[in-house]
Amino acid sequence: MIAIVVAMEKEVNSLIPFIKEKKEKKLAGKQVFEGKLFGKDVIIIISGIGKVNSSFSTQKIIDEYNPEYVFNFGSVGGVNVNVSVNDYYIVEKCAQFDFDLREIDPVPLGYIQDYDTVFFPTFIPKNCDFNKAVLGSSDKFTAEKSIIDEVIKMGCDIRDMEGGAIAQVCLSNNIKFISLKAVTDVYGLGTDGEQFLQNLEIVGARFPNAIEKLFNCL
Repeated sequence: MIAIVVAMEKEVNSLIPFIKEKKEKKLAGKQVFEGKLFGKDVIIIISGIGKVNSSFSTQKIIDEYNPEYVFNFGSVGGVNVNVSVNDYYIVEKCAQFDFDLREIDPVPLGYIQDYDTVFFPTFIPKNCDFNKAVLGSSDKFTAEKSIIDEVIKMGCDIRDMEGGAIAQVCLSNNIKFISLKAVTDVYGLGTDGEQFLQNLEIVGARFPNAIEKLFNCL
């Protein structure tokens, strides 16, 4: 069983027609789809945007279905020239760059004491030939240069509003976490919000092919 956590309906719409034996339900108020996707048993939950929504939804889906993997896909913004608009990247590790205790504790940005880490691990299947990227998450769609500069200093290539929180929940539950992200905007190449809106439909339409390719590696 693969539990799929996705933030927005727009990101998952193109995938729905590929689900076989599809059933729909609500779980804690969230839209859920069960069925088979590219030969795998899946449960898909549309979490809503943000770290609380995504972590809550991830824990609910783990409690209900006890999946072997949790898989998160969706759109991200690029923070440096290492990534390209409309390309897909598998996440090699992720952090939460809005978790900041530096005013009271001499620790790095994103460091979470309970886990003694800044970065949470992900699982990358063998023979998976997507390019890799490091993900930073926060509860803000930001284009502020001061914040972007700090995210780059952390070593992140892309940013979103969910992945780091989902990774933390998966680590707590000892479940493998896989994350595949598509870049809709890159900082410095135009207005981030405009880039995001222009490219969201493009990357969303291509997600089924990318996900099928990834699932074939599992």
